[in-house]
Amino acid sequence: MIVRYSLFLLCAAGVLYSQNYFKDTEALTFYDQDGMIPYASHGGMYVPKTEFADIDSDGDPDLFIVQTDGRITHYMNSGVEGPLRWLWITDNFASLEVNQWVRFIDADADGDLDLFCGVSGARMGYYKNEGSAVNAHFVLQTETVLDTLNAPVLTEDQTVPVFKDIDSDGDYDFFSGRSVGTLSYYENVGNEHSFLLKFITDAFQDIAIITPAKRSEEQRHGASAVCFFDIDDDRDPDLFWGDFFSTGLYFLPNLGDSAHPFIPDTATSTYPSRQLKTLGYNMPSFVDADGDGDGDLLVSVLYREEDRDNLWYYRNIGTPQSAQFQLITKNLLQNIDVGRNAHPIMADLDNDGRLDIILGSYSGAILFYRQTANGVFQSNSSWFVTIPQDEFITAPALGDIDNDGDLDLFVGKFDGKIMFYRNTGSSTSPEFTLENQFYANLDIGNNSSPFLSDFEGDGDLDLIIGEESGEVQLISNNGTLLNPDFSTATVTLIAANGLSDAVPILLDWDGDSDRDLIVGYKDGTLRYYERQNANVFQEIAGKFSTIKVTGQAVPFALDWDNDGDRDIVCGNLRGGIEFYRAGTQKPIIKIPNKQKIRSDSSWTYRLIANGNPAPRWQILSGPSSLKCDSISGIVQWKPGVTDIGTHVVEVRAYNIDGADTVKFEINVSVYEESPLQLLCNSPNPFDERTSIVMKVNKTMEVKACIYDVRGGLVHRLVNGQLSPGIYKREWNGKNTHGNKVASGIYFVTVVANGKTYSRKILFIK
Repeated sequence: MIVRYSLFLLCAAGVLYSQNYFKDTEALTFYDQDGMIPYASHGGMYVPKTEFADIDSDGDPDLFIVQTDGRITHYMNSGVEGPLRWLWITDNFASLEVNQWVRFIDADADGDLDLFCGVSGARMGYYKNEGSAVNAHFVLQTETVLDTLNAPVLTEDQTVPVFKDIDSDGDYDFFSGRSVGTLSYYENVGNEHSFLLKFITDAFQDIAIITPAKRSEEQRHGASAVCFFDIDDDRDPDLFWGDFFSTGLYFLPNLGDSAHPFIPDTATSTYPSRQLKTLGYNMPSFVDADGDGDGDLLVSVLYREEDRDNLWYYRNIGTPQSAQFQLITKNLLQNIDVGRNAHPIMADLDNDGRLDIILGSYSGAILFYRQTANGVFQSNSSWFVTIPQDEFITAPALGDIDNDGDLDLFVGKFDGKIMFYRNTGSSTSPEFTLENQFYANLDIGNNSSPFLSDFEGDGDLDLIIGEESGEVQLISNNGTLLNPDFSTATVTLIAANGLSDAVPILLDWDGDSDRDLIVGYKDGTLRYYERQNANVFQEIAGKFSTIKVTGQAVPFALDWDNDGDRDIVCGNLRGGIEFYRAGTQKPIIKIPNKQKIRSDSSWTYRLIANGNPAPRWQILSGPSSLKCDSISGIVQWKPGVTDIGTHVVEVRAYNIDGADTVKFEINVSVYEESPLQLLCNSPNPFDERTSIVMKVNKTMEVKACIYDVRGGLVHRLVNGQLSPGIYKREWNGKNTHGNKVASGIYFVTVVANGKTYSRKILFIK
């Protein structure tokens, strides 16, 4: 009888009784048929409600994802082009738990970002940043933001609202979608240092988004996620709308100006193209993700059944004035992701002395990753399990139930029964053949999660099974090594305790030669139960207090780094796996890429290092005016013209377990102002005349013209050499022949110094 995974669980007697755990996203390396999976053990992606904000004031947007349990995952923007641009910082940003959404704005004009979020009861909460633009510290001001009439500002459940200065008065107004397909609008009537929202309308611009159903006689509207972004760089925000029932995005152009929005209810429903087609509820975000100066598009799929391919990234390969989006990936943060309810176990499936990974899932599929000689996990399609079509939520367990020297497979199911797959291959080349969908007539209720171990010490494998109620049951094997018998009555090892979806593993945790229980639960926590005698277990509180996943915790314990203590691999609701390392660890610094900055500009960068406890920082060498916060690792510098050139900086990270040092370069270049700025045109829309203002920063040839939507020349504004200065040109709505043109959209286009600048204007007679 063998259970090769249990050997790894049981052999580490004498480990530390109490451990501190920290999430290590780089401990496990995975490959699939396309190569390395860059964010493999970050924990999957499910209903990712995103927000971008430069929280460390380093000049680029960082990524925040509100998870289904309300915690906020923070990814820092490293500025490095490619799949590793986003550096995981924490799954518990600011120790906050919000409801549905989060937005960052500078609500009090003090130069740092404050935080607004959803609160239970459809309310909106407000946290003031009492730290700084570089090192935020959020303090709750209210869980119920009130409007001018002292009524709560409400957002409907599942809706993701947005702040935007729609009237160009220097403060943030508030918009929230309604299930009837309209948009609520609150004007900010406070001042720049103190916001105050005034309810204006539940039907902003008379917009009504109604998504056609498959049958033409049906139309639907529902929850929504909206954002404003100036997609054509004409200084007014356009509207983008994700509707619960829409498989794409709605685009509603703003034909007004920065102070007077005019957004006709003539939406394009297939933005940016028909290529975007999901099950529904797409959340748009625009951000310059690649640092090239224009807005890229990120689409988060919030429809719960779309549990994979749910973070689409479109790069803008056009210009700020004329966007052209190219789909780069449907998984911006490519994880190990089985959709939902990842259920990992580890076992030596091919008898090579290395633990492989088997993953169950909500959909029922079971995936295999074989550990290679160099310690990485490679997806292995030659190992497979055929799951009956009507089965889902699979919880695998392995053990040699027939004593033939190889591992057989048991699979718990949603309906509480257990399927049995006999290994008809060998100990080095497994082949799993389904023999019974209702093994031993066992039915424990719902969500059975089996674990095989010789609980009674009589030489054969018993079944320990967790269930939806939170109970953990023992079913003793009263048979033989060749012929198991699970017909005995169940014994409750862990009674119902208010938690649900128990997932047990059995191991000798404290080195006293009997086997204890670690149980994962639906709330994302792990509990440790120490064995007192035969069937009695006592919970020891706080054992795994530093581990929390986003729901449906599925633990597996092993000493991955051979340091004498057990680490934890954990599955979760998001469909991914997470690795938690035990004990302390010397810092290992993520080497910064070469930094390129301009003189007379403020530069901020956050240094990153693994390590437990969190390391302290110091600068060993570099420019004398370079400053580093010893706790956060945030580096700041404002170089002058005398600093132009390349500088080598050496930094050190240290904790009680050791230290690490690295060097990186900062290249300071001369600041060069854009040769021309097309500032504004006012009024817009206009009926008599409009003024077009541009700033010229060096002497050069400038050609400025008015074009119609077909690209036809309408009127020439400038055609010649201009010296530095601000220029105003008026257009009275007439063409080159002196005739009034038709009402409609026109474009101011300026060509100067080899570059083209464009702005949209609306003429109404």
